[in-house]
Amino acid sequence: MSYRIAGIDVHKKMLAVVVADVEVEGEYQFAWRPFGSNPEQLRLLSEWLLEQQVEEVVMESTAQYWRPVWEALERYWQPICQKREGGGSMSGALHLAQALSNRGRRGRKRDFPDAERLVKRLVAQELTLSFVPDAEQRLWRTVMRRKYQAGPAWDFEVTPWPPVDARASLLFVEHHVVDSLALTVFSSLGGDPRLSVGRDHDVRREGGLTTLLGHHFVGAGVDL
Repeated sequence: MSYRIAGIDVHKKMLAVVVADVEVEGEYQFAWRPFGSNPEQLRLLSEWLLEQQVEEVVMESTAQYWRPVWEALERYWQPICQKREGGGSMSGALHLAQALSNRGRRGRKRDFPDAERLVKRLVAQELTLSFVPDAEQRLWRTVMRRKYQAGPAWDFEVTPWPPVDARASLLFVEHHVVDSLALTVFSSLGGDPRLSVGRDHDVRREGGLTTLLGHHFVGAGVDL
């Protein structure tokens, strides 16, 4: 029983399509046919694949050019292929192969041999296939993306920071650093920092740090 697979090498304006029966022994015998990339040609491609009784199609993910081809086959070829009598579980399957996994030898690119290599590597399970959601899921994604893109444009009023003198900023930082240091030292010596915050909050003014620590050491006879 024959089992035909088609390989499509996708270009911007041209499709190189090959079909082969992969159940035969020995070398595959490929049928070649070029198609355009416009909607009419994609419709003809779907009809030709049905005439060839193709069960699976594999194509290369070249930029975004594969999308119209995929959507046309999904619309015109896949439903009829899946409902055909005698079809297997993989009938109507579309495969999108990553280009790197179908890379050939260095040199000039050859379209139909590249399409043949897609079929051979698909059968040998040597291709890296990409996941493509079904048509309904892709439609919901498009709707949600457009919903957020077309949402209200929030107008935030940005208030610029007032100009601050660099010296004043440094003095402000220095003040808080010295203040925190004094309270930490006073607490470590057994004092209660809550009693000194109201009285000597600015520890730099009027000998605040010396006064704060001096109250603790005065009983010990330590001269600060």
